[in-house]
Amino acid sequence: MSFFLSVVAGQGGAILPAAPGTLSLSGTAADTIDLSWSAGDAGGGTISGYAIKRDGSVIVADTGSSGTTYSAGGLTASTAYNFNVAAINEVGTGPYGNTPSHTTGQLRFGYAFGGAAASTSTTVDKFTFPSFTRSTLGTGLSVTNAYTSGHANSGVAGYCQGGSGTNTMSNKFVFSTDSRSNIAWLNPRGYGNAGCANSGTAGYVGGGFDNPTRFDSASKITYSTDAVSNIASVLVTGTNNLGAFANSGTAGYWSGGWTGSAASATNKLTFSTDTSAASTALAAGRYGCFGMANSGTAGYLAGGYDGSSFVATVDKWLFATDARSTTTAMSVARTYGMGFADSGTAGYFGSGQSGGGSYQPSIDKYAFPSDTRSAAASSMSTSIEGASGCANTAGL
Repeated sequence: MSFFLSVVAGQGGAILPAAPGTLSLSGTAADTIDLSWSAGDAGGGTISGYAIKRDGSVIVADTGSSGTTYSAGGLTASTAYNFNVAAINEVGTGPYGNTPSHTTGQLRFGYAFGGAAASTSTTVDKFTFPSFTRSTLGTGLSVTNAYTSGHANSGVAGYCQGGSGTNTMSNKFVFSTDSRSNIAWLNPRGYGNAGCANSGTAGYVGGGFDNPTRFDSASKITYSTDAVSNIASVLVTGTNNLGAFANSGTAGYWSGGWTGSAASATNKLTFSTDTSAASTALAAGRYGCFGMANSGTAGYLAGGYDGSSFVATVDKWLFATDARSTTTAMSVARTYGMGFADSGTAGYFGSGQSGGGSYQPSIDKYAFPSDTRSAAASSMSTSIEGASGCANTAGL
């Protein structure tokens, strides 16, 4: 009898610890769920660690720490998981507590469409966030094309439209399957235009060129129907080879470009009214620039050509005030590159021409909100200019 009591009570009269306090699960990542709980009664002993179960199976026999948080990694996107936790003291492992459920976020991707070097391409590169591993879609563009515009209805589909190869190209890629279909042509059709999105509502493709005309209007693509309409006088004048970015839910911006000379104007379209007004201009004109945004915070415009040299400059507009400043320059001066962002986490600028017929495969990563630049984990599959980009960041 005394031996039995010593096993149950442990030395010094300790008993098994009680179940921990309420376990909470959180996180939006596609592969990780964060666990947090409070310590329960230690049973007269000292809690030295915790056992953790996922979907009824032990994944951690002993954390080896009295800490009350844990990040469970290696999970599958868009999947519900159940977790529970038990405390461990010198007597043993106590009972498990509550069993909450949490669903991982969707996988997030960036896409780079087409481009040109010796010839135009149908290639669509796909980059998985946050690892930035690259794959190439088996279904590329419907025609070889470059100098297109990209935009996305995040969580639903990405769009690549216009282009120098065939300005009637209008491709839609459903994110869940990466399957491609054709939708209505842009109005007006052209190339060297630039796209941005009010995600969930509509995409906008502004400017462009169809010899001999440069356009100051924008095509509006209503995402619920993919119907295309025209919004007049979005830009101050007809412009092509410009860049664009958006504060989704609020406004789209187009900046720089070619009007017959390098342009510095920035035009802002308020989504609620589809009305346009001037915003803070560039310090100097340039064309062949390209944009991306950390939606809700800031928009970015990179690169281009100022009439005498290739540009590495990155301009940044704070959405709260539309104040513009310059931030960390790209690693290489380039024009006709592409941009997209894993909004809230990082933005990416890549590809493009860097002079002398030299085309870039490299991609720069800008961490938000610091704008710290590093080399992205993967490059484009080919060295090109004239690609366009968009991103599916529905997990955020």
